[in-house]
Amino acid sequence: MDVFFLLSLPGLVVVIIIAGVVQLARAKKSGKKRPGAASIGLNLLDTALRPGTENKIIELEKQRVIADQTGNSKMSTTGNFSSSELLEQEINSVLPNLDLQVVQDIGALATKIGLERNLGIEISIRLGDWEVFKAALPGSKQESDGWINRKANVVNLTKHSTMYERVKSEEEGIDWHKKHGVDDATHAIHGGGFPLYTKSEGFKGVLLISGLPQVEDHKLAVEILQIFLNR
Repeated sequence: MDVFFLLSLPGLVVVIIIAGVVQLARAKKSGKKRPGAASIGLNLLDTALRPGTENKIIELEKQRVIADQTGNSKMSTTGNFSSSELLEQEINSVLPNLDLQVVQDIGALATKIGLERNLGIEISIRLGDWEVFKAALPGSKQESDGWINRKANVVNLTKHSTMYERVKSEEEGIDWHKKHGVDDATHAIHGGGFPLYTKSEGFKGVLLISGLPQVEDHKLAVEILQIFLNR
């Protein structure tokens, strides 16, 4: 098995940081122009990439490094998130596997949390276009169906959370819908759509929450996955 696949992602990041410091020290000693941190990090991540599905997970970490270097942490964004922070949430939420039983377990956990907290939310889990779990809790509204569909379209298009797409576009100052050639009527970059990745297969599906303010929708989705992973 590939040695890079055996390393944890946090461990991979540490290795990259250490190697970067070593390269900077060597450059300083030799009098050569020192490479930028972003260049070092990305070159090493490129070296780490190997054929196979595990690359999809490493690619998320690569994007986080890019976001760390380009994200404007001083600007005002929805929820005061940064794009690198949101990518790290995706990396930390990678599932060991995702079959119908796992989907039901995640859905049951989300439902339990929602009921215990008296949250009027709708929960949906989709594998592609197939909605394999849905729960409308007391207090939820039919209009959430539309929000869930529009959020799902964004995640299926970009393979990232709706909050990431929103914050990234705010950092870059771009019109997200114009960039992707879609309309707000079909694609909503509002928090609450979260990608489901597995270690062996990469992107597999979407966890969707609707009914709370969008920042809370997003935070709840992340919390559900973290509780599930740490049971």
